[in-house]
Amino acid sequence: MQLSMDKKDELLMRLVNFFVTKENYSPMIVNGVRDEIWLQNPEGPYKIIRINCNYIHNEEQYEYDILKLKNVMRQVKKKTFSFSMNALNLLLDVNEDVKLEEEKNITSIFINDLKDIKSEVLLNTFPTIQDNLLLNEKGLELIFNVTNNINQKTEKENRVYESIFKPKKIVITPVLLMINVVVFLVLTAMVGMNFSASFLVSWGALYTPLVKAGEFWRLVTSGFLHGSIIHLL
Repeated sequence: MQLSMDKKDELLMRLVNFFVTKENYSPMIVNGVRDEIWLQNPEGPYKIIRINCNYIHNEEQYEYDILKLKNVMRQVKKKTFSFSMNALNLLLDVNEDVKLEEEKNITSIFINDLKDIKSEVLLNTFPTIQDNLLLNEKGLELIFNVTNNINQKTEKENRVYESIFKPKKIVITPVLLMINVVVFLVLTAMVGMNFSASFLVSWGALYTPLVKAGEFWRLVTSGFLHGSIIHLL
């Protein structure tokens, strides 16, 4: 089965696959936008990458598009408490009469087809982009591989998050409890329940004059001594 895809959609999928699987960008939800993909990576050369498939037919629309981008950047900067914010603005459907203008912290590139990937800015920032656009794949094969690549990356990240945040086996607390109980049972077997102060001191209880004399180990051993069953509990 051969699936025919729009050139623009095909280019979009190739770019998303590259930035997500090779450059560690992740999708970002932006309300009120259509036919746009927003990606973010706080550690990337661009904090935000925005891929816009909407048709930009004149200068006025381009200026409005930049204004919208700046507004989203301000929101992201505020929410992430970032001191600086820059964006790569990739426009996939632009009238050839529209002229590119430089904007502070925004790099806009018109990519009407694959040959525009050879942009000096893109190649300098992402040297491997040409080699990782799945250029030999089309239609259903492209969709399958892009989906599979992104799913694999997501599963790998989920395993990392799970290993970090899943409940850990509690070890230290039971060991400390066991030591306290064992010490109490040993002392009880020796003198019964009537622990005198001198007896506890001989076993390492906290006694200020002895600590001042250099027996600093009592700061530790005293934590495992208890004067009664109530004290132990």
